[in-house]
Amino acid sequence: MRVWIVIGLCLGSWLTPLRAGDPPRPAVGTTIAPFSLRDVQGKTHALEQWKDAKAIVLLFLGVDCPINNAYGPTIQQLHTRYAPRGVVFLGVNSNSHEDADRVAEHARQQKFAFPVAKDYRNVLADTVGALRTPEVVVLDATGTIRYRGRIDDRLGFTRQGQSFQRPKPLREDLAIALDELLSGKPVSVPETTCDGCRIGRERVAQTNAEVTYSNRVAAILQQHCVSCHRPGQLAPFSLLTYAQARGWGEMIREVVQDRRMPPWHADPAHGKFRNDRSMPAEDIRDLIQWVDAGMPAGDLAKVPTPPPYASGWSIGQPDRIYEMPQPFRVPAQGEVKYQWIRIDPQLKEDQWVQAIEIRPGNPAVVHHVLMFLLPPGARRLDEDREAGFFAAYAPGHNPSIFPKGQGKKMPKGSTILLQMHYTPNGVETTDQTRIGIVLAKEPVQREVHTIGVFNNRFLLPPGEANIEVRAAHRLSQDVELLALMPHTHLRGKSFRYEAKFPDGRTEVILNVPRYDFNWQTAYELEKPIRLPKNSELVCVAVYDNSANNPNNPDPSKAVKWGPQTWDEMMIGYFDYLPVTGKPERVGGVDGQANRKRMFEALFKTLDKNQDGFITQDEVPAAYRSMFQRWLDRYDQDNDGKLSRKDLLLEE
Repeated sequence: MRVWIVIGLCLGSWLTPLRAGDPPRPAVGTTIAPFSLRDVQGKTHALEQWKDAKAIVLLFLGVDCPINNAYGPTIQQLHTRYAPRGVVFLGVNSNSHEDADRVAEHARQQKFAFPVAKDYRNVLADTVGALRTPEVVVLDATGTIRYRGRIDDRLGFTRQGQSFQRPKPLREDLAIALDELLSGKPVSVPETTCDGCRIGRERVAQTNAEVTYSNRVAAILQQHCVSCHRPGQLAPFSLLTYAQARGWGEMIREVVQDRRMPPWHADPAHGKFRNDRSMPAEDIRDLIQWVDAGMPAGDLAKVPTPPPYASGWSIGQPDRIYEMPQPFRVPAQGEVKYQWIRIDPQLKEDQWVQAIEIRPGNPAVVHHVLMFLLPPGARRLDEDREAGFFAAYAPGHNPSIFPKGQGKKMPKGSTILLQMHYTPNGVETTDQTRIGIVLAKEPVQREVHTIGVFNNRFLLPPGEANIEVRAAHRLSQDVELLALMPHTHLRGKSFRYEAKFPDGRTEVILNVPRYDFNWQTAYELEKPIRLPKNSELVCVAVYDNSANNPNNPDPSKAVKWGPQTWDEMMIGYFDYLPVTGKPERVGGVDGQANRKRMFEALFKTLDKNQDGFITQDEVPAAYRSMFQRWLDRYDQDNDGKLSRKDLLLEE
């Protein structure tokens, strides 16, 4: 039996509905017409040439599609696995905005061992109804479609538009379809949904369209998109020009209509934020109207001049730049444990920071960076590591820029400690992240502090979909709240900040109903909120540890606090200005001196106990939350006791 297979590598839908301008989509069971394409080396490939092939695999590829590129190693593995069994692979690029030179370079970067062809005017994509990169279409010997859909279910989007990435697929749909067809069996699941980037098709624009690129769309993109979608920035492709916007037009319509882009997850019913990236309804309406009209250019001579964008640092030229001591190698695939990187800034005196920006050397593989400060002489972070939090980088996270008279302090002799989270993207590469700092030019009257309200004593039962975890901190003084950044890992579902005032009132100051680990935003309040002494800052997180959460590494396991992504965390960071100038403390430990007093008290109690153990009830109240963390770490028998040896490990 001879089988022909068409693969289109595919960002999100659920059995993809057709939109205006899409070609007719042949159903499973339809026989397609023969085709012929020329690859980037000039060699012709036609259906009739593969009469002896057991199968033919056409891979509809895109140069800049992140899901497409993340599947690069999987495609290579499929080629290695099935080529010896008589399966022929051919890559196909149907994007109108990607020329042959870029396609050829992309094939070299991905190290594809099969030819890649350019599908001019998307003729083949229209013939088979391919809409995305990557979408799979499988044909039998008669040219009849027997399977269409995804390669597997490892990457994609939920129905709510949140991205997910499983450590490994639950179902390898393409491989299963190939095995069934090559063994003479019908495909058991003939159609699945795939998520990926829309193919940028050639479109005929309306000549009398009301909305054009020049009179409306360019300004919308400049305001909402181009800060990231330009060379050297986080986004995987540029939207600076009309040609680029037209090529990504159908993808733009989809993501703004579904409100996946621009990324903003705060509930508009609670709070106003100066970094609100949400797009107004009228802008979304006009973008959709423009795409449906064929993306007309208008008078390109009248395109508004874009605002000046920083070519390097968003904060301007830094006064100090600190860099990772050496590059870190990121593999093409797999999961990389958090990396802890030390940088010695060689601070000979206190340093007051007006602005700080963490700039990844390779944004394509840096998921997030947390920057902590180790106090002078400290070998590691205190257990209350949230008190040492200084700055962060994550998709959607803006650089920290403080008003005149405000700033953060880097004490003399401090050490920078970076927590690096890398996510492989299909190509082996390296990263060497840098930190840029602008020093305060005027005296700093008010020091900005960051702490985290956290709960590290939770347990997420296996299979549970709605597990609420709460944490609270009572303020010891009047403060002005500046910004909020919720943090959980892959099971985080929602996150809410509440302020409980001394008079009994409760106010929701931030609600994130659909938390997304891939967009860790710091929500900067439009106006500071004054919270009086004895107010409580309450954080409420909800977790999904069930199989319905596609990000869940293992829904069969109970989950506790831990540093890796397969563990969980519950931290509500907040930036604030203390009215008295003294910082808040979470967890009852105040620096090295208090830490020394704490151990003195614990050992004194331990010396009195004849059994050589100490329990939490015997620990001073200020240190009990700390002691509980040590119990979680060392108390293997769950008897609620620790020995002198355990305490010495922590001291």
